[in-house]
Amino acid sequence: EIPSRLRGRYISVLLLPFSFREVSSKEKIDITTFRERGAIKALLNDYMTWGGFPEVWIYRSREKLVSLLETMFYRDVMERHRIRETAVFLELARLAISSYSCPATWHSLRKAMKAAGVNVDVKTVISYVEYMRQANLLFPVKRFTYSEREALASPKKIYLVDPGIATLLEKPMDRARRAENLVFLELVRRGYEPCYYVTKTGKEVDFVTMRERIVVEVALEDWEKHTGKVAEAARELGVDEATIVTWDAEGEERVGNCRIFLVPLWKWLLQGAKE
Repeated sequence: EIPSRLRGRYISVLLLPFSFREVSSKEKIDITTFRERGAIKALLNDYMTWGGFPEVWIYRSREKLVSLLETMFYRDVMERHRIRETAVFLELARLAISSYSCPATWHSLRKAMKAAGVNVDVKTVISYVEYMRQANLLFPVKRFTYSEREALASPKKIYLVDPGIATLLEKPMDRARRAENLVFLELVRRGYEPCYYVTKTGKEVDFVTMRERIVVEVALEDWEKHTGKVAEAARELGVDEATIVTWDAEGEERVGNCRIFLVPLWKWLLQGAKE
């Protein structure tokens, strides 16, 4: 409750779990040698599984992850906002976490709740998701558009504060969705405000930053299928460069007037701020 008591007298700073760059800096892996590329990818797989909460990362422990999240959900959300309908909130939290890196609307979450046998109104769904956002447990991301009305009416994409959270509900790991979540968090760390983008022909591109118009697509496999829509988004936004984050592929492609940089996920995550 400190922020509410110090309103107007404090500066809010978002503190995220350890980044991949931070955890990899402790491993002393020489990424300049081809031999070590396998080691850095293995470390990345671990990071995608366990995330960057310090105690969870150190012990790679599911029990510690469960304990940490129980504390965060109960203390930072349920106790603070005096939520009495515990089962309703926890079911919505489960559905929201399961929907990470995917478009979702308030009505679709409500329908999913109803299908799970929990009746709840849209207003409650909005309130509970907002409580989780205030606690920095998840981030509903809007569509990039010049119309505020259209942005409000469009589905949100939900991203988690840490990829390890998804480990509790997802077996096996969906590496593509985890990678997208990691790229979102890294964009936030670098000071950007990422949105998703839909081209005029209805093709979705993962990220466009609000002010800088930086275009980033995550395509661990079959990146060739993504170059067209990435170039289309860049053209509509008036920029001539974009990035596709891959698993292995590295290089540069040109589609029309658009230069598309192919960067492996591990390398992109290890880049510095705003590089």
